[in-house]
Amino acid sequence: MGMFDHVYPIGEKKFTCREGHEIIEFQTKDLENALLKYYLFDGRLYEEVHKAKAELDPKSVDDRILRIAKQTSIDAIDKSPRYKTVSIYTDCKECLPILTKSVWGSAEQHPNVEYELGFGKDGQVEKIENKSETREELQSKLTEQGLRIVEK
Repeated sequence: MGMFDHVYPIGEKKFTCREGHEIIEFQTKDLENALLKYYLFDGRLYEEVHKAKAELDPKSVDDRILRIAKQTSIDAIDKSPRYKTVSIYTDCKECLPILTKSVWGSAEQHPNVEYELGFGKDGQVEKIENKSETREELQSKLTEQGLRIVEK
């Protein structure tokens, strides 16, 4: 498993599972993997900056610091990657889970929600691809893995 970072999309673009439930928090392993908080706003990625960090290293928070959309009180600095694809993922807890049984016991599985964000040369998101799975796709995948699906 290991460490990861959090990504919170804010603003007009809504990220949803395949069933249409809005997702407001994702994880990624494509950035620093230090449990940092990033905000995706207006096609750019911003890292949350804590005041203590800003006071210790004034160069880390230059004129690019902003209040994200004036919707929050989060101080952030533009950390948009250049020419990079960042995968953000989670699962949808609002979707009806699939209960599985195996020799190791039973478990609830929720459909995966994954987006690939393609950043261009200027750090602006140029492509957003929804790679999420439906509940039916998850059920097929679990069956192929040899897990028994338990109907509720």
